[in-house]
Amino acid sequence: MTDDFIHKVTMAAEHIAMTSKRYPMLNKLIGGGLMKHGKKPTVAQRKLIKACNLNSDNWLVSKVVDDMLVLVHRYTGTVRKIPGV
Repeated sequence: MTDDFIHKVTMAAEHIAMTSKRYPMLNKLIGGGLMKHGKKPTVAQRKLIKACNLNSDNWLVSKVVDDMLVLVHRYTGTVRKIPGV
């Protein structure tokens, strides 16, 4: 292998490591734990989120099941399930 190739691979690995420190949610994406991207909650979903004492600006709706909402924190990637209607 050439020195140029090794240098490029090293730089790419350092970039990924630095990015994952700034954005912890990327650790899950890079590590193979790919999750569905959350969507902005509707007005009704925002009310449910606020009823559970959570800030609705920080949570995205990942999945809507019959009687449950699966939420993903916008910045940390934490997953939380709350009862829905």
